[in-house]
Amino acid sequence: MARFQEMRVLLAVTEAESFAGGAKLLGISPPSVTRAIAALEARLGTLLLARSLRLTEAGQRYVEDCRRILLELEEAEELAAGGSVRPRGRLTVTAPVMFGELYLIPRIAQYLDTHPDVEVNALLVDRVVNMMEEGIDVAVRIGSLPEGDHPALQVGQIRPVVCASPDFLDRVGRPRHPDELRDKQNIHIALPAQLTQRCRAQPLKPSTASTSTSMARITVAACAS
Repeated sequence: MARFQEMRVLLAVTEAESFAGGAKLLGISPPSVTRAIAALEARLGTLLLARSLRLTEAGQRYVEDCRRILLELEEAEELAAGGSVRPRGRLTVTAPVMFGELYLIPRIAQYLDTHPDVEVNALLVDRVVNMMEEGIDVAVRIGSLPEGDHPALQVGQIRPVVCASPDFLDRVGRPRHPDELRDKQNIHIALPAQLTQRCRAQPLKPSTASTSTSMARITVAACAS
């Protein structure tokens, strides 16, 4: 246990940037801090702190290892006591822009309220990212998933619908059948389109006025038509 205490003393000194400050953080006397650092350096046979209290090269490596070891010790004790380890660290999530803004960002805010030790980075882009190359932990996809090494879980379904602005309908009338859309100018996502008429899927090749990979841009364009 003395070794762990010496590690805590070293971390406190480096955080406070002084022996007195480290002693105050730990609630012990400054002489106790001085003795602990001296004993640690003597046992390791190397200098960890220079006279300016800046870490030596060996000290920097050792401090990083101390942080990891003490964190693992804390988690082990929590598990042994029947508790659960509190999540901590960085989590990178990606999702399409509009979906992310409407649904993901509010959920992230709720998650951070109960998990203050986690830093969440949200990458909202209307493209399929390479999770390995871009360091993504969790990806939200809409549509069919290609074969891959990443486990996937379906969390919901979406139902595509055809929408039109009132001005557009006043100009061209109200279609009653998917075939009537073939000669109407459409704004749609840059993916193969199909409609369902009485439970039957029908391929759709409309007269295209505009396409986009961004659902947000499509919505704005449709409202302005």
